Amino acid sequence: MGFIKGVIILVVSFLLFFTFIAMNISLTIGMSLSYDVIKPELNLLVNELTEKEIDMGNLISESLPEMQEYCVNFTEFVFSIEGYVFSIPCEIVNQGEDAVANKMLDEFIEKIYYQDYECSFWDCFGKTGKPFFLVSKQSRDYFYNKFYLCILISVILFLIIFLFSKTKNNSFIVAGVLLAVSAIPFLKLDWFASFLANISLLDFFGSFFSKARTVFVISFFIGVIIFVFGILMKFFNFGIKISGYFDKFGKKKKIENQKIEKQK
Repeated sequence: MGFIKGVIILVVSFLLFFTFIAMNISLTIGMSLSYDVIKPELNLLVNELTEKEIDMGNLISESLPEMQEYCVNFTEFVFSIEGYVFSIPCEIVNQGEDAVANKMLDEFIEKIYYQDYECSFWDCFGKTGKPFFLVSKQSRDYFYNKFYLCILISVILFLIIFLFSKTKNNSFIVAGVLLAVSAIPFLKLDWFASFLANISLLDFFGSFFSKARTVFVISFFIGVIIFVFGILMKFFNFGIKISGYFDKFGKKKKIENQKIEKQK
């Protein structure tokens, strides 16, 4: 029986470790895709994409005289490009092409970030034909949902380890070590992701992991806290007391079941 419990703890610990990694990845991408974080990093990317697909520079240059003429009698110029509606205040129109381009870029980033793409995360790859949904609130919410799911799975796996551990404090020590170790790769993950982005066509890849170091700090120190808690439990014999309670409870249930069997 002890061998079987040991195998179960080993397998579940293995699963818990990879769940922690998945949890850290989901949290990293979710935090990195927050609007205030992703907006500065997307200025260059979105500008390049719009220049390729819309040729916004020439469009603004050709439209600027019409904008300025319109602004003689009105306060803002409203127009649509590729299904996106832009509203440019005339005070910005009068500042010239660069001011208009910057305003349109800001609005374009905000629109693609908060747009409802009306497709699931994976379906959007085939349906949209554009990478903009990858850096949207919809994608951020997707990864946050995966993060919460990983937390739930982690709790379930931890409870399994807790129940099958002979000394209960060991379950906290194991969980703390696994969480802290799972966080270590995230210390340099932002650098590694940026390196991959530089040698590939995925220019936006590094943006997904800009908060990797923050996640490292969070997960590593939570792991240390759980580990220290397990050590303190062992120091004060809490783990032994809890194990004794479970043993007594198990024996009591066994005696009750035997009585029931005799009565039958």
